[in-house]
Amino acid sequence: MTHKDAQSAATRDSASAVGPALALLTALIFATSSIAAKIATFELEALTIILVRSAIAVVALLAVMLFQNRSVFRISMRDIPAIADLGVVGIVATLWFLLQALTFTTVTSTALIGATAPIVPAVSAAIVFKERLPRVAYLGVVLSFGGVVLLITDGRIAALRDLSFNRGDLLMFGNVVSSAIYALPIRSLSAKYASLPLTFYMTIAAMLALLFLVDFDQVRAVPSASATSIWALLYLGIVTSAIGYFLYNYTVKIVGPTVMSCTVFSAMPVFVMILAWVILGEAVAAFEVVSAWLVSFGLFCVLRP
Repeated sequence: MTHKDAQSAATRDSASAVGPALALLTALIFATSSIAAKIATFELEALTIILVRSAIAVVALLAVMLFQNRSVFRISMRDIPAIADLGVVGIVATLWFLLQALTFTTVTSTALIGATAPIVPAVSAAIVFKERLPRVAYLGVVLSFGGVVLLITDGRIAALRDLSFNRGDLLMFGNVVSSAIYALPIRSLSAKYASLPLTFYMTIAAMLALLFLVDFDQVRAVPSASATSIWALLYLGIVTSAIGYFLYNYTVKIVGPTVMSCTVFSAMPVFVMILAWVILGEAVAAFEVVSAWLVSFGLFCVLRP
């Protein structure tokens, strides 16, 4: 083996080690988002949290874009309606359902149900576009669905007969549906624009929509909120929205979208469960551990093929 071949092999080995590590770090950052959001909901209203978080994210994204070529700001007028729709559905609706769910259920429950979001587009494509999935993917759908059923019934499958579900768990399904609707058109737009400006303009669209929905009395009350809530908002805007998204897209270039999706969506429920137990003191029941395993392994089966 030549020196050049050895150097190339060492580079590949380094990339193969760094990629999964960055993917797990991204999953951990996204998992902390639920914790910070839960803390913010103790004092602030959902739409107010989304507006402030979006404003912070816009400033952070703009700061990064200013150091790039000016062409990064260019966007076709014809794509503005689609980007605006994505901002409303992918940011406002998705986060609203998440924050509303957090007021009625645990962080662990929202994470486990939300983690099934990638399955909805896959199943929808199989039904609408007649795309055939591998058998292992169908097994994954069944396992993940079983994990969610176990979760929303508090480990009592008999509750299905009485439909005695937690209100927060049901609200979280709105988050899953919103994420699925967002995932369909984002593919074509991602092919035309870099992820940074696309996220920037989507967030601006979300902020404009929120100006018609938010209660400004609640917004004016933000500065008087506790230091804990303020730090939670800053964390949501800078770390989970700006840094987390950048890290996700950077890591996709190393490991590819399939491995990235498998790692992030499968690891997030486990990270969230541990963080909720350590930081928020949420008790972890045995059925939740089983549910986390079913959802995570089921996601791996669906996304891996």
